[in-house]
Amino acid sequence: MVIKKINNNELICLLEIEKKFFSNSQFYWMKQLKEMFQNKNYNFIGIYENKILIGYVIVMNIDQECEIIQIAIKKQHQKNNYGSFLIKYLQEKYLKITLEVNNKNKIAINFYLKNKFKQIAVRNKYYNNVDDALILKWSSN
Repeated sequence: MVIKKINNNELICLLEIEKKFFSNSQFYWMKQLKEMFQNKNYNFIGIYENKILIGYVIVMNIDQECEIIQIAIKKQHQKNNYGSFLIKYLQEKYLKITLEVNNKNKIAINFYLKNKFKQIAVRNKYYNNVDDALILKWSSN
């Protein structure tokens, strides 16, 4: 297993994971991914098994902090701690990490709580004016 920055040629592989992982309303299209990739405020970090991209995390950098924009692991590689390996990688690089998650996404919420995130706020009716967004934060101190 290797964790490293994703290169431009691997965006297609990332998009394939994205399409399978998220519903049509949530995944980023190639044009948006390329724009984010070219913006120095974003980092695209991949996790690889046998040189094949099996998951990724996209973060927005804010000094020594970051916000997780998206994280996904290929379905056949889930339940093997790859997501936790990506989170631990971020926790070694940043002092604080924030994210938002749909309050109905219990699997994701439990994943983040297991990785030492704490809920700090709620955005009421944030998703489609129906579901709440939980704001979670991890801090090194």
